[in-house]
Amino acid sequence: MGLLRVVPFLSVLCWLLPLLCSITKCGGSDVYVKFLKAPHAFSHFKSATFSFQVLNTSSESPCSNCILICKLDDELASVCKKGKVKYRTLRDGNHTFELLVYGAGQVIPSSFRILQPNLIYSLLVSLSSAVQYGRAILVMDRNFCTDFAGNSFMRMPNSSVNIHFDRRKVYVNIRTSVPEELLQLDSATRTIQATNDFDRLKIYLYFSAPVLNSSAEILNSINISQGSLLPNNAKRLGDRRFGFMVS
Repeated sequence: MGLLRVVPFLSVLCWLLPLLCSITKCGGSDVYVKFLKAPHAFSHFKSATFSFQVLNTSSESPCSNCILICKLDDELASVCKKGKVKYRTLRDGNHTFELLVYGAGQVIPSSFRILQPNLIYSLLVSLSSAVQYGRAILVMDRNFCTDFAGNSFMRMPNSSVNIHFDRRKVYVNIRTSVPEELLQLDSATRTIQATNDFDRLKIYLYFSAPVLNSSAEILNSINISQGSLLPNNAKRLGDRRFGFMVS
């Protein structure tokens, strides 16, 4: 009897057409795969069974909106129901098992467009409405680009795109520093805060949660009735505070 070798290969990727979509966030949390059962690297059996779970890193709870796709060698991929799959009548030799984890994002195949042949393409990515925030990574397939002889091009660092999304409600407070003055009122000294000089006045926006926008993007979303604002180099407190100066 020949010797069967099965090599498990974990790929936190979701493949569709020529592009790959890797979701590293599931409901706002990082996920990882825990194998509960897998065959030995070398076996005389003609079958192989894999059992696994996709868990949230923070809570250790199962990912509720992850879709698992299993693939053995070059066979067609299939959905792994209940985190378990079994392959029978395997031939002697080496075999590679791939587990692909779909997250909250899905590439829409029908949206694929060729803007410039062999150079520029476009497509749409659907993000689940059940997920409030996270990160999606679009990765070009290894065999997407080839020359006329069929040789594959080497994947470069710019072959992947990070997409950050956040639908959580964010509140913002506007604060400014007004000079204090001592004022005599009815034989009593009072401290007041007042100014009629707004030149170089500093204004700070405090957000209830970190935001991914830049100072320039935030500035473009503000309607100013008089004067103008310039971003300053104040500490952003983990992307929660943005400072501007009135000019």
